[in-house]
Amino acid sequence: MGEEEGGVALAQAIERAVTDRLKNPQGYQELITEVGRLVANSDVADNQDDLALYFNSLTSVVSVLNKQTSDLVEQTLKVNLSAVRQEDVLPLVLDYYEALVSSCALYGQSIFKSLIHQTTYSECDDVVSEAALGTLLNIVQHVPSQFRIMVEVCRSECPFFRKTHNVLDNFFHNLFDMTLELPDLLPLTLELSVGTLLKLDLDTRDEPEEEEEEQGDDQDMFEMDMNQGDEAVEAEPEIVVDANSSRSKLDTLMQLALDFMRAWQEKHPDGVNVLWMQYKDVFLTQIITTYQSKRVQFLLFFLSSWQPDFVEDWLNTMVELTLDVSKHMPLRQAACGYMASYLARAGFMSHTMVANYIKGIAEFAYDYAQEQQGEHPNITNHLMFYAYCQALFYITCFRAKQFCGHVEGRTFLQTLPFEALASSSLQPLKNCSAVVVGQFDMVMEALELFVVKPFLRDGSRRATLLPQAVRDGTIVDEVLEDFFPFDPLDIKAVEYIQELYLNWADCDVTATSKVPPSLAIHAEQEEDDFLAGSLRSRSLSHNATPRSFAGSLLSPPPSAGAQPE
Repeated sequence: MGEEEGGVALAQAIERAVTDRLKNPQGYQELITEVGRLVANSDVADNQDDLALYFNSLTSVVSVLNKQTSDLVEQTLKVNLSAVRQEDVLPLVLDYYEALVSSCALYGQSIFKSLIHQTTYSECDDVVSEAALGTLLNIVQHVPSQFRIMVEVCRSECPFFRKTHNVLDNFFHNLFDMTLELPDLLPLTLELSVGTLLKLDLDTRDEPEEEEEEQGDDQDMFEMDMNQGDEAVEAEPEIVVDANSSRSKLDTLMQLALDFMRAWQEKHPDGVNVLWMQYKDVFLTQIITTYQSKRVQFLLFFLSSWQPDFVEDWLNTMVELTLDVSKHMPLRQAACGYMASYLARAGFMSHTMVANYIKGIAEFAYDYAQEQQGEHPNITNHLMFYAYCQALFYITCFRAKQFCGHVEGRTFLQTLPFEALASSSLQPLKNCSAVVVGQFDMVMEALELFVVKPFLRDGSRRATLLPQAVRDGTIVDEVLEDFFPFDPLDIKAVEYIQELYLNWADCDVTATSKVPPSLAIHAEQEEDDFLAGSLRSRSLSHNATPRSFAGSLLSPPPSAGAQPE
């Protein structure tokens, strides 16, 4: 009997065993046993031809398989894909899976779980993984109702962040690949990837390398730069990191996520706005609400550099959050920290856009100080005022050297109300971070823009330089945070950010370095604007001018003891 005739005969025998299972349960049980034996020994070379014959036959009679034949179907789903990877077996197994779901959608969930689990936890090579993922996509394409089920399975199969490096790499590599082919997966993909990244980011705090770095946190906001040049690399001994450490896994997943962005841009050039909006939503629901994450936010930093509209959209969103009195104060402070750190570090922003946001921040602080003139300094009652002043001082430290490279840029800095703020009764220089104020003092003195020291002579500096917003595990609203979330990235994924990023070494007014390439991106097109004094007024919140930005604070906070309306 030929191979084709043998296949036909086997298909007929399988069909009879299934359809007559009630009349002849022994024949049906023998079929289940034989299929189970072949599947259990799928790695045995002598069984490969029989496996191919059985799965080809099962596909031809798949219409007789239903809910009542689950015991037989369960055996067919136990195939080790890596063991049957040879060209004449693996495609037949996967064809059977597709045909089975098309015939009986009930088995979609089981097939999704089997394929996703194997490509995540088993040592599947690229051939097997690509074939399995292709089957998943084909099933969803041919049976659209299965998309919802696949989403549920992906969520349930997402590995715990403490799983091995290879498991996390496999799962998210495959998920990103599927999303490129099936864009409707994007919300789920960002939710799962960012959620895992945040857990890894926070977990690195407990690793030895992180403990050593934390000793210098007070100065990191100015002194620690991303690696630049051979000297910087040679100066630090190479740290050997365990492949399964949270830092290593974080680095790998960050690189996967950044590669995915680039791949999305190439494959879906018309869908870049969709990617931006989805990432912004994930930022607002997951990243900004995570207390002092250090690295995951650089995904948004990288993505926002693609279009000026993204920059403005994100900064406007941060501004609106800082001024939304219905939000909890830790969230408003976090938004202010993100706004300040971004404006300080984003080397791809135009001079004009940076200047307009600085102007808006300064005007808000000035107007608030005028309204509260005569009030005593009180962080609890005026927390966002101090947060805005600290943001202004911090951004100015980074941008003053850049602005002073133009006559009109220097003139712009001279128009900012530093003296009026310093002399206000709220005394912001005595209530902001000592590190920020100290650096601001040096920058202003070096550029001969403003003398800070006279406003600090009474020595009434705060004793606590870097207050924390968590005491004994409880969030405390009335402390001023100095969280600047775009401080230098300390993992290999920094390679994606370096050309976009403004290092402190490029901004230090005591240095003689030239303007870095990142700052020169818009310099040629904007130089005439600065020299001509044509600093344009651009909106700082949707449909708002810089002045209305300052006035958009609904009302000053109630005085101590007052009851809110």
